[in-house]
Amino acid sequence: MYRFLEGLSPETIQADCFPTLTLDQIYGAISYYLANRSEIDRYLQEADEDYEKFRQRIRAEYPEAHRRLDAILDEARASRS
Repeated sequence: MYRFLEGLSPETIQADCFPTLTLDQIYGAISYYLANRSEIDRYLQEADEDYEKFRQRIRAEYPEAHRRLDAILDEARASRS
């Protein structure tokens, strides 16, 4: 749903994100989302919050590993610019 909410078309979502799904499946997922938007938005928000808590806990438990990963990501971002 994130890609749909970002404005991607179902065809682009299929081609770029989920090539193993059929367009019928993607349209079905979008239809289900639109019919149940408040419930799904609440679920996605809770999942995002849970992930952020997990990410922060892992960063605190393994600071050296995250420092190295951050350096790798920073380098990759810089090389794309």
